[in-house]
Amino acid sequence: CALDAWMVVRARGAIEALIRGHRSEGIIAALRGALARAWVPIGLTIVGGLLLFFIFGLSLGLLSYYHAFVSTLGTLLVLMVLERLTEHGWREREAPRGRAAGVHRLVALSFHRILRATLLLVAIVTLASFWIDALDLAAASATQAMHTVTAAVGTLFVAYLIWELVRLAIDRNLQDVPGGPKLPGTGDDEEESTPASRLQTILPMMRAFFGVAIGILAVLIVLSRLGVDTAPLIAGAGVVGVAVSFGSQSLVRDIISGLFYMWDDA
Repeated sequence: CALDAWMVVRARGAIEALIRGHRSEGIIAALRGALARAWVPIGLTIVGGLLLFFIFGLSLGLLSYYHAFVSTLGTLLVLMVLERLTEHGWREREAPRGRAAGVHRLVALSFHRILRATLLLVAIVTLASFWIDALDLAAASATQAMHTVTAAVGTLFVAYLIWELVRLAIDRNLQDVPGGPKLPGTGDDEEESTPASRLQTILPMMRAFFGVAIGILAVLIVLSRLGVDTAPLIAGAGVVGVAVSFGSQSLVRDIISGLFYMWDDA
C-alpha cells in the first residue's frame, strides 16, 4: 500500500492525463477534468480504503470481494489506457478538409465510436464475471447470471451499432447537401437549393425518429432479458400514445402531411 501511495503521487501527471482524455467540452469532459484535478487525494483515499478492505476481508472471510474490487480498479485502468490509445490514433489519422474528406472523417469517427463501444462491452462483461465469481453462487445460478448480463450488454451493443450505421448513412447524405434555401430575388438558381432544403429538413427528423425507436426497443429488450415484465410498460405507452394522438391531431397531421409533401417534391 505504501508503494501504491508513492505511485499515486509520482505518476500524478500520467494518471491525470489518462483520466482527462482529449475531450475539451461537455459535461463528461468537465467531470473528468474535476476528477483529474482531485486525483491525488482520491487515489490516496482509495489506497487507504484498500488497506482497510483487505484487513477486514481477511478477518471476516470477504477476500473474494476484495479481489473483485482490485480487479475492477485494474480493469478501469486498462480501459482508460486503451481509450487514450484509440483517441491518440484517431487524432493522428484525422483527414484533411473538404467534402470527400468530410465523408471520410464521418466514417472514421463512426469506426472510432464503435471501437470504444466494443472496449466498453468487453470491460463490462469482464467486471460482471469478477463480481459473479465474488458472490460465490451455485454453478447454475452463476451461469444464468452471466448469460443474462451478456445478453443485456450484447443487446445494447447491437442497438448502438445499428444507431451508428443509421446516423452514418444520414450524416453522409447531409454532408453532400449544398447550402440552404435562398431568399427570393437573390439569383436565378433558386430552384437548385430546393432539394437541399428538403433534405436538411427531412433527414434530421428521420435521424431523431430512428434514434428514439432504437433506444426504446433496446431498453424494452434489456428489461425483458433481466426478467422485468414489459407488457404493462407497452400497454401504458400505447394508452399514452393514443391520448396524445387524440389531443394533438392537428400537429400530427401537419407533420405527416409536411413530410409527404417534401418527399413527393410537391
